Amino acid sequence: IDRWNEQRESGTFPGPL
Repeated sequence: IDRWNEQRESGTFPGPL
């Protein structure tokens, strides 16, 4: 999911977990 990529850049999620 692209959301994981956006969240990872934002710092909300360290990955697709």
